[in-house]
Amino acid sequence: EGKINFVNLVFEKMLGWSFAEAEGKSIEKILVKEDELGNKVDFKKYILAKLLAGENPKESNGVFWIVRRNGTKFPANIIASPVVLDGKIVGVVETFKDISFLYESQKSVKELAQRFAFAASAAKIGIWEFNVVLNALVWDDQMYALYGIKKEDFSDAYEKAGG
Repeated sequence: EGKINFVNLVFEKMLGWSFAEAEGKSIEKILVKEDELGNKVDFKKYILAKLLAGENPKESNGVFWIVRRNGTKFPANIIASPVVLDGKIVGVVETFKDISFLYESQKSVKELAQRFAFAASAAKIGIWEFNVVLNALVWDDQMYALYGIKKEDFSDAYEKAGG
């Protein structure tokens, strides 16, 4: 049925719904989920509905944006596990974790990488890395240009340079 039977205090604080307000209500009305583009996730396609329909007897998980009662959103890793009684799925326990910090960290790393790439390109600085375990040297395109070496001729350039 997809009705809420229990929520914990963390749920109440994160979403702004008390247990008294959420109890017995449809999970799709209280726990609104969206994809990264802001499209509401159709409950019938959502993992919880699939578990309730008995389509997948195993634990399912995914990342969605959860909409709080006040309309603000946060990314969450959601895990839904079936409650099985006499071989039949009679309910689902759903847990989620706010992963805002992870998303913000990834966004910051991406922005820094873009800024670094722009600065390196503007300064005509080449980038290289050496993998000690594999004894492999990797150059970016600017390194090839700086040293006048063609990419296809680079395979043994490290050994020739005394590596």
